[in-house]
Amino acid sequence: MLGALGWKTLDGRAIHIEPTYLATPDPAWDRFVLKLAILGAAVYYSGPALLVTLALVLGFFWLISRILPQSLFTGVATQVVSFLLTRRLMGPLASVPVRDVRLRDASGEEYLVRLKGHLISGSVTVGDEIVAEGWERNGMLIFRRGYNKRIRAAIKVRPQ
Repeated sequence: MLGALGWKTLDGRAIHIEPTYLATPDPAWDRFVLKLAILGAAVYYSGPALLVTLALVLGFFWLISRILPQSLFTGVATQVVSFLLTRRLMGPLASVPVRDVRLRDASGEEYLVRLKGHLISGSVTVGDEIVAEGWERNGMLIFRRGYNKRIRAAIKVRPQ
């Protein structure tokens, strides 16, 4: 059933392993949907209160801009906005280890298997017979779980 959705199981020998490098984590869609639902519920149930609070905050900042010297307020505002936007402009930091493994099956076909995340059990070295399961994307298997037949150990990756 999952095969139609792109789930694939490969059984073969690891013939090459690339050095580990760091990549950006995958988007956390579940967190995004949860935040969107909370925001929607907050606006739905307390919309007028949120608008009044926003108006009070904007009024407070307008009042502060009239009281403080213009150069001080402009300098602080520039620093705060720069700090907040720098992270958005630069994007997320590369913090997830990625290891690419080339796998050859019994028929001689070669596949690229990407292990993205921290290995929490098992290992893969050149020459190991492994069974890899995961989602096939653009001709590459995104590893989710597997088994190393040589050392008889489950291979588990904690996705980030």
